[in-house]
Amino acid sequence: MHSRIHTLREKESWHGQEASEVWPCQLPCAAKKKTVTLRPKPTAAAMYTPAGMQLAVRPYSTWLAYDVVRPHALQRMLPKGTRLANARLLADDPVFVGPKLLFNVYQVDATFMKGHRVEVCTLVRSRGGVHFVVLDVLSNTMMWNPHDGIRPWNAVCRTHVSAGEIDHASRHISAAGADGVLEFSGVFRRNKQLLRSFAVDANHYCFYRDTPTPLGIEFDDEEIMHSGVRRLVLHKLNNTLWSEFRGRLTHSFAHTRRMRFAVASSW
Repeated sequence: MHSRIHTLREKESWHGQEASEVWPCQLPCAAKKKTVTLRPKPTAAAMYTPAGMQLAVRPYSTWLAYDVVRPHALQRMLPKGTRLANARLLADDPVFVGPKLLFNVYQVDATFMKGHRVEVCTLVRSRGGVHFVVLDVLSNTMMWNPHDGIRPWNAVCRTHVSAGEIDHASRHISAAGADGVLEFSGVFRRNKQLLRSFAVDANHYCFYRDTPTPLGIEFDDEEIMHSGVRRLVLHKLNNTLWSEFRGRLTHSFAHTRRMRFAVASSW
């Protein structure tokens, strides 16, 4: 696999300044006339990261993109030092666009994860460039994130692809029962050209919600850029997820070829 990873120090030099604001907390100790540095106890998420894990994304990884509404409320959920980015996804997108709320639906094969994932994400800009921020995940297989650590499945999902058509349904399951659904079906049409800033650049370092440290991802740039992207013409769409933050649907397309990724650095 072709490596495109840089060290966090080189790629994200801005982060060291913010980390000092988040981690050590120095308090004066009047009795001993010295400074006491308090650090949070390690959590389960801090004790394990899936560095080196290989992931294969099966063909027909699908994207649905919406215009963002309530951008100021969404901004408060993002990592410190980042801001919502105006996001062009495809080569024929208009020059002037706004931020996007993205739904990436795919099937993954990995050591501890074999099944469906629905990632709700957006694009942000920092001093280090453009990055994905994952805001929410629905999955019918094991999950991991730097905030909660290893988590069990939280959804029932199915995908059927045949003769140039796709049909997908995911339903979020919580303690209160089913409380969110994403269903769509459609046919694949003409080929589309991805923009490198979206497909490659934003993938090198990704965030989870407002966690301050990005995760490095390794992949073959050309494999992603030539992943057979085709427009998806939707016949049906029922999406109740994150409805308060999304407006008009602007994009629906899929990668028709397999893609490979690896977790390259720890949180």
